[in-house]
Amino acid sequence: MEPIRIMVKCPDCVETRVGLRDVTLRYCLDDERWSYRFACHLCGLPAVAPTSENAARRAAAAGCPVEHWRFPAELLEHNPGPALTLADLAELQERLLEPDWFDELLHVRGENQTF
Repeated sequence: MEPIRIMVKCPDCVETRVGLRDVTLRYCLDDERWSYRFACHLCGLPAVAPTSENAARRAAAAGCPVEHWRFPAELLEHNPGPALTLADLAELQERLLEPDWFDELLHVRGENQTF
C-alpha cells in the first residue's frame, strides 16, 4: 500500500505532495480557521497556507499532526489611545536618528511611567 501524501503549496516554489508527517495542521482557536505548515523540500523555507476545514479534517483523520494556537495577546488588547498616524511614524524615525534617543526614552518613562 502506497503511503498517503498531501498536496501543499510553497508560496515561493510549486505545488507538491508530501508525507503526512511532513505537514502540521494548524487550528486557530480565536477565528476557527484552519491552515497548515511545512518546510518546502525544494527551497527549504518554512511555509504556511490556509486550507478548508473539510480538507484539514480529512488529513487529521489520516494521521496528520494537529496543533492548536491563539492570536498573540497584543491583538486582543484594546488600546483607548488614538491610532498611530504617518506623522507619528515620521516623528519616531526622526527621533531614532538622534544619538541619545534611548536615554530620553528612559527619562520619560521614569517620570510618567507610561510605557
